[in-house]
Amino acid sequence: MKQRSSFLLVALIIVAVFAAALGQNKEAPKNLSALRAKVVTSPKNAQAWLALGAAYLNAGKPDSAEYAGKQVVGIDKKISDGHILISKALVAQKNTIAATTSLRKALKTLRNNSSLLTELGLILLASDSVDKAIVYFSQAKEADPNDARAYAVLGDAYEKMGTTSMAILQYEKSLELDSLHADVQHKLARAYVKSKRYNDAARMYRNVIAADSANEEAIGELGKIYFAAKQYTNAAHVYQSYVQREPNSQSRWVMLMESLYLGKHYTDAQSASKRVLQFDPESKRALKIHAHSSYELKQYDQAVESYTKLARTDTLGIDNLRRLGKAYAESKQDQLAANVLEEVIKKDSTQKEVFTDLGAVYMRLQKYDRAAEMFEKRFSLDPTAVSAYLNYSLSNMAMGKWDLARMGLRKAVALKPEYLQGHVFLGRCLMQIDSLQQSKHEYEVVVTLADTQQTKYKNELGEAHRMIGFVHLMDKKFPQAVESLTRSLRFKHDDVQSHLLLAQSYALMNKREEALKEYQFVLKLDPKNETAKKDIEKLGLQQ
Repeated sequence: MKQRSSFLLVALIIVAVFAAALGQNKEAPKNLSALRAKVVTSPKNAQAWLALGAAYLNAGKPDSAEYAGKQVVGIDKKISDGHILISKALVAQKNTIAATTSLRKALKTLRNNSSLLTELGLILLASDSVDKAIVYFSQAKEADPNDARAYAVLGDAYEKMGTTSMAILQYEKSLELDSLHADVQHKLARAYVKSKRYNDAARMYRNVIAADSANEEAIGELGKIYFAAKQYTNAAHVYQSYVQREPNSQSRWVMLMESLYLGKHYTDAQSASKRVLQFDPESKRALKIHAHSSYELKQYDQAVESYTKLARTDTLGIDNLRRLGKAYAESKQDQLAANVLEEVIKKDSTQKEVFTDLGAVYMRLQKYDRAAEMFEKRFSLDPTAVSAYLNYSLSNMAMGKWDLARMGLRKAVALKPEYLQGHVFLGRCLMQIDSLQQSKHEYEVVVTLADTQQTKYKNELGEAHRMIGFVHLMDKKFPQAVESLTRSLRFKHDDVQSHLLLAQSYALMNKREEALKEYQFVLKLDPKNETAKKDIEKLGLQQ
């Protein structure tokens, strides 16, 4: 009973192969009457009998097909297609032994006939006699070196044996002889994949798709190859062409979404994730990709919405939590941002950038003590973090902790001496602790650094010259003070403090007229300036 079942399986496989080889179609049974009529009128017409036999075989009447094949052979024993028709009919009748016997008998008459040898090999291959099949396929290609089919089926045999390298050689030779055989191209592509020859496999799958743009398997495999090779843009192109034709294929939309996302095509990845969410509104992967893509596109409200929805069903990882925190910060929800970013550092205290982000949030919240703490942790993890030293210092300056601020600023300008703003901040800090000469030095550095970019740094230059002038004034170097303060006003002509200091410098030089002019300008800019009013009164001048 087991042997009979095996024969049945072999028979079904061979019938399928033979039917494909003949190019049978579902309309064949409708032609039976016409074909029977033709052989009645032309009983010696071998081609008519062949056509009738093929139609019988396709209609599920293998006994009649066998009869037709015998008629062909009776007309001319050298017509190989007649012998092949008989063998197909016998296989369809579950008699593979008779089929092989018939073909071997035919080969005595038609020695070295490539078609007969190939068909005999196919029967043996289907019955798992792979070694014997290889012998006949090899004989077939030797009999006709230009028979592309012989090489193709020999490739099938080697592939079934597990000798993929040999299969590849046969498929390649077959395609040299018939380059447009899509089925062989597809088999060769699969063999290339097995041999990890991914570039060759991709090339072959492209050929298959060029011949049949609806070949779903080829599209899927080509996409997988590109994806595995991290050629995400190429993979996206493949999947994009598929979903344009099959817009309801959820699996292909998922792969398109992944390819676009990993290729950092965030606009298209966001759109693809929306489509996947239409198929599956709870898809965690689609929510993650939509959230991250929205974040990268600076669409922070959408990012927050997607991350919040995802958090209801899944634990957000460190990276996603960090992005959620930054999205809150960018959308001006600083307290929520602080809450999330605090959670990140609780989970992973080595996240250097998170300390920077969290410090900036606390600065905006005017929680300068927490801000300073975050920036200190940042430069503790990375002693080269210039911005962390600067913001640490600014936070301490906001709390009036000038010595701590000075320490941070000294470190910042030592690490990046060309950073002009660092010297500005340090100058301000030193001024607050009455280190006037050191402050003056820092402002002189600002003037030197900004010399070639005076338009860009006009505000900084205005401040620097004003503060240098102030130090000169404190040192009673009045001419130098006037010179520096005059330069300051070139950059910001309506600065009240510069005009006031200049007025005081003139007054101390006993240049009463010039002093009065500057005091009057101060009061024009700031009518309630009490210092100017008192100075004018002390000098006995008229406003």
